[in-house]
Amino acid sequence: MRLSFTRIRLPLLLLFLTCLSVQVSFSQSLSTGLVFFLPITGNANDIGPNGLHGISTGQLVPDRLGVSNSAYYFNGSGPIIQMPFSSLIQIPLPLTISFYANFQVLGNTAFANCANPSLYYGVWMGTGVDGKVHLDFGDGGTTSSGFRKSKNSTLSAGAGAWHHYVGVIRSATDMDIYIDCVNAGGVYSGSGGAMTYSAQPARMGYSSVASMPSGFIPMTGYLDEIGFWRRALSPSEVLQLCNNPVILAAEPCVLSGAWEGEDVELQWAGNTNGECRGYEVLRSENGIDFDQIAFIPSAQGGEYQFLDPTPDGQTLYYQLHTIDYNGESIGSNVVTLKAPETQSTQATAFPIPFHDHLTLKLDDKAPVLVSIWNQSGFLVHQGYTNAEGQVLELPDLASGIYFLVVGEGEIPQMIKIVKQ
Repeated sequence: MRLSFTRIRLPLLLLFLTCLSVQVSFSQSLSTGLVFFLPITGNANDIGPNGLHGISTGQLVPDRLGVSNSAYYFNGSGPIIQMPFSSLIQIPLPLTISFYANFQVLGNTAFANCANPSLYYGVWMGTGVDGKVHLDFGDGGTTSSGFRKSKNSTLSAGAGAWHHYVGVIRSATDMDIYIDCVNAGGVYSGSGGAMTYSAQPARMGYSSVASMPSGFIPMTGYLDEIGFWRRALSPSEVLQLCNNPVILAAEPCVLSGAWEGEDVELQWAGNTNGECRGYEVLRSENGIDFDQIAFIPSAQGGEYQFLDPTPDGQTLYYQLHTIDYNGESIGSNVVTLKAPETQSTQATAFPIPFHDHLTLKLDDKAPVLVSIWNQSGFLVHQGYTNAEGQVLELPDLASGIYFLVVGEGEIPQMIKIVKQ
């Protein structure tokens, strides 16, 4: 593919690179061992590394923060969330479960990674009729205490309100249950054997296994932000998860733009470290005071384009704000565009990603300074070019993400490139 140019002040480039590095390192802990995470943003798609998308025709409703189409409601007779059958989900201990739920009726199961009617397989988590949380795994037997290992919390959560639930299982006698970031204590029960799986997929949002002799009966209540890990999260990681539900923190996007006749076309790539709720498009005439001109909902990755049909001014400034699941925003670089009659050199680079050779095309054959910077803000290559279609030989460049800066002065152009 080809990536179009971006205009950015060089000091902002270094600041952007530094912020990018910090953001990625912040999210590494909770990303480690992640099996799937369903943020519920208009669907049950997984934003984790495995692409384990769920399917549900449940009713999409506002979540606990009031964001529309960001939680599922189950009315006790409709559909549930079904995950694909995968060995990535049927994992051994240790493991961790996390979800937000608003149980309208207590005594329901919110999570099961191998749901079977009237049989105990895999791991499951939900509440009893007393509001206490149960965390269980089964050995494949019928629904009696002799075929499961369980922990039931001491603390309870009532019906009719949102709560955050986390279950951590290290072994049959080493489990932790958290309600709203607090370790809920509990007692162990059951005499079942080792955890066993069957050829059933994971299902979310149904009533008790013991009450399903004829099939899957949905819970009555709401579900949101369902996560599953193939390791035991530490108490500090559980606290981090509670305080910051965006377990895959969104990265700043690289924004580019160009005049298309009398309009301005903006382009950016979908978030790569973890999806987001959407993108605010901002515009300014002085580079200081920005107004929002559009909101683009997240489409789970891919390339985005936005056409501004009403640009007014000789010089315009654009910025993108990536809106995280918790409502926080992360700003992109600022793109500066002069009116077409004063437009300076434009550049494109391809292929992206590249191996040893990168082709750079310019619309101006005057000598132009070309420099390449790594993500830490260090210069790794520099030289002049004035030939349209010139090939840059970069065999010694290590694999990774870099930023190609074309031009000098206050407003150079920048292209994000990837070396394989």
